[in-house]
Amino acid sequence: MSPTLAAATDSAAEATLSGMPQPESIEDFAARVHAAQEAGPEGRLPLIDDGFTTWPTFPFDGDLRVREVMALADEEPRFGEDPATCWCAPGAEMRPGADRWPVVWRDEHWHIKAAPPSGAPCVLILEPLEHADLSALSPQRAAEFGQISVALSASVEALPSVGRCHIGRWGRRGCTCPCVVHRAACADAPNPGDVHGALG
Repeated sequence: MSPTLAAATDSAAEATLSGMPQPESIEDFAARVHAAQEAGPEGRLPLIDDGFTTWPTFPFDGDLRVREVMALADEEPRFGEDPATCWCAPGAEMRPGADRWPVVWRDEHWHIKAAPPSGAPCVLILEPLEHADLSALSPQRAAEFGQISVALSASVEALPSVGRCHIGRWGRRGCTCPCVVHRAACADAPNPGDVHGALG
């Protein structure tokens, strides 16, 4: 990223954040939630009348109630904060409990894994091979991240019956690196050849 573009990006982000209302502290939020919980039926938060549980696509029927909101607790240490224990460390995939998902594509900086069968017809995991959080990626890795994500999305959405390819970031459980999941809305899972064809 050029210095001019970087400065413009930082300026735009600062201007956007300065115009936004400041979020309440986690302590204030917890106090508000617990007060509403105590005032709710049976000491629970009520379900929202027009919330997602009323959507036609919500898969459950019957009486539902919100679980009790527990008191604030200290956050557990993130596994993988230390590069030596992160999944990106050499031999990490052989550790007990490690995800041994097949790698369907890789280059010198990234690899893509295919998740096991699940409720989603296609789940692909894009992971960097270096130890870094998403916000700490170098300009070069950030550019690659965007290009690969676009190529993956186009590849998945080109499959029969796919409506949308949804992208999300996960990583709290396993590492400090960005973990992006490409979920097909409805389709047969792509084979490794499809991924290779899309990414070269």
